[in-house]
Amino acid sequence: MTGKNEILQQIVDILETPFFKHEFRYKKKGIFERIEPSIGSKQQYRIQLSKAKGFFRLHLFLDLYNAEMLKEYDFLLKEVRVNSYADFPEEFREKCIKDLRKIKYHSLIGLTDWRELRDEDETLEDFNNRFILWFCTFDELNELNTYKSPTKVLTPPLEKQLITSIDLCLKFFKQTENIDYIIENTFYQGLFLLKQQGKKNELQNKYNAYIEDARKYKRNTNDEEYFYKLLIER
Repeated sequence: MTGKNEILQQIVDILETPFFKHEFRYKKKGIFERIEPSIGSKQQYRIQLSKAKGFFRLHLFLDLYNAEMLKEYDFLLKEVRVNSYADFPEEFREKCIKDLRKIKYHSLIGLTDWRELRDEDETLEDFNNRFILWFCTFDELNELNTYKSPTKVLTPPLEKQLITSIDLCLKFFKQTENIDYIIENTFYQGLFLLKQQGKKNELQNKYNAYIEDARKYKRNTNDEEYFYKLLIER
């Protein structure tokens, strides 16, 4: 059976040349990256390949990072995460906080469910029929050349779907060039960016709308409330 590293390399080999045309460079561990020129954000296409129970799981992620822009955000979100461990046993809490401090919260926005990128007039079924590679399982990589969608339709072969993933990746990152898109589609980052822009009314409205919706469905909002408190006090 082919190993995980070999499968990853085969996927990278298919993507590397077409991605190069769009200035994405392969970094390491399944990550392609390019620098967005206007504010220097890192656009990342990440291949996560894992193996469990005898089969491989492939998941593709997109992320937009900006360490400089989110330096203070990183501090605030860590304080929120630390606070969430307040009622845990001390020994367990200290270990969790120690691990937490190593994390860098520099993501402006990310994408895990690629179905959000389907065309405006495209049904979910049609999207799944042409692109299902973003999250799938298999035993051998060549199975993805005869993979079927949930409706039992034969999807395009592996190479064609990987090229489709590049097109969808470019579509997503084109959207993220608009800061308003990021604000609209994130919560913590959206609030932080509104505070940076001095948009107090929009900040309060976004927060209130989220909390109202969360409480309607009886979701815990302790972290969100604490983040908002820290944010407006700064």
